[in-house]
Amino acid sequence: MKFSELESLKLKVSWLAWRDIESARFLKEFSQLWNAEIRKAKTLIEKAGFQIKIEAPGKIDVTLQPSVSFAFSPINKGYFVNVWSLFFCFQEADSRAFFRPAFLLANELVHEYAHYEFWLDHDMLEKSNDEKKQFDKSCGLENEKTALRAELSFFNKIMPHVPEFVNIKLFRVKSWRSKGRPNCEGLEGQMPTNENIIQNITCLKKAIKVLSSKQNYGNTMVNIATEKHYLLSKVLKMDISNDEWPIVEMKI
Repeated sequence: MKFSELESLKLKVSWLAWRDIESARFLKEFSQLWNAEIRKAKTLIEKAGFQIKIEAPGKIDVTLQPSVSFAFSPINKGYFVNVWSLFFCFQEADSRAFFRPAFLLANELVHEYAHYEFWLDHDMLEKSNDEKKQFDKSCGLENEKTALRAELSFFNKIMPHVPEFVNIKLFRVKSWRSKGRPNCEGLEGQMPTNENIIQNITCLKKAIKVLSSKQNYGNTMVNIATEKHYLLSKVLKMDISNDEWPIVEMKI
């Protein structure tokens, strides 16, 4: 299967993360991709009428830990980002991966920025870790509902600004050659964006309605992320089953 230069770079950087996420080579190339992906997502966020400063936290912690997809950490005062979640989505029907469309990154950023803003508005980011934990215990449910409502608002507003369909490549890695060049099999298709957005809106409304425990919701999200990344590891032919993955800090 043939990929564009940008798609090939995403695959290469994903492989570099798996081989040595702490290497200068990975950080240099990941930084370039992060900036490019954020620019595309910010364009959609602005079209949806949101005026937010994605870079405000100032740093991201990058990892391949399966339990992490996207998150804002009040303890570290920055984003947590899983490399694979930034670049790929998993398609369950055919057990294949596809490159994450910009609108499905933008919603994640809106959600996590809402968490950052919640902590900021309550003047908690410079408090001690013990104070932060107590605040999360007492206000975590309200925080999560605030972020879910922000994400819901984004999906409601972005629909007129995305094409009805986006072209996607559904692929599975058969093997890896040297320097992060994969041999892949797959097919090209189209994602109905409006249908996807409506499904997300339905799920978010349900989540907001039934959300009763920040801890239970957090545990559910961790389980979903872990399962997704293990499925992706099979599709990408990169085993993550026996490793404790480092977390690498990067300024933004």
